[in-house]
Amino acid sequence: MALTTIKYAVGVDGSVIGDGAFRVALTEAKLHKATLYLIAIVETGLFAASIEATAVEKRYRQLLAWYVHRCNEFEVPSVPLLGSSPNIGSLLCSICAEQGIDCLVVGRRGFHGISRCVRRSESYGDPCNSSSSSSR
Repeated sequence: MALTTIKYAVGVDGSVIGDGAFRVALTEAKLHKATLYLIAIVETGLFAASIEATAVEKRYRQLLAWYVHRCNEFEVPSVPLLGSSPNIGSLLCSICAEQGIDCLVVGRRGFHGISRCVRRSESYGDPCNSSSSSSR
């Protein structure tokens, strides 16, 4: 029987909370010798002017390069992914499903840097229809 590697992903945006989630995901990926998928999503839509969205996309490309550099420093392979959508949550779930992500780490506002680890449900195979656990 072949061993399978857990696929980890983290939503990154350069915020303090997002950086905390990145550190948690980086630690888990290193511990389990896994590839870390770095996901940045530019919010588009009615209130996001195209000039502003272009500037944010440029910033996120730079952030992804920085996160890849940090992963390399810790010898953790990484895959940067950049998307844009008016519905960040839906796109995040779609990316996780397409990439076969087992564990998504996201920052949580209002919990002072607590990250939530969402594990893909074995019964549903949907990372957005699953259980979660929080730790301090």
